[in-house]
Amino acid sequence: MANTKQARKRVKTDGERRLRNRSVRSAYRTEIKRFVRLVKDGEFETAGTQVGVVESKLDKAAKRNVVHHRTADRLKSRLKTRLFKAEAASKA
Repeated sequence: MANTKQARKRVKTDGERRLRNRSVRSAYRTEIKRFVRLVKDGEFETAGTQVGVVESKLDKAAKRNVVHHRTADRLKSRLKTRLFKAEAASKA
């Protein structure tokens, strides 16, 4: 249990931040799952627009320091690579 007034405030603000970060993280993870499902189903045009949605969510998460900006960039790169490889495989 927090003993000082400052420590009590930190507990409160940390809890608020944790909930906010949780919702942001959940939002971008949900969009990534939608993207992966679209790629597996072969809906590449819809998946292409979904990449933009995922990028937006990841950029917002990086801006709010929920994820590191380089982690967000790496995830975006991997999603695009996944889309391009799936498209190429379907054409071949």
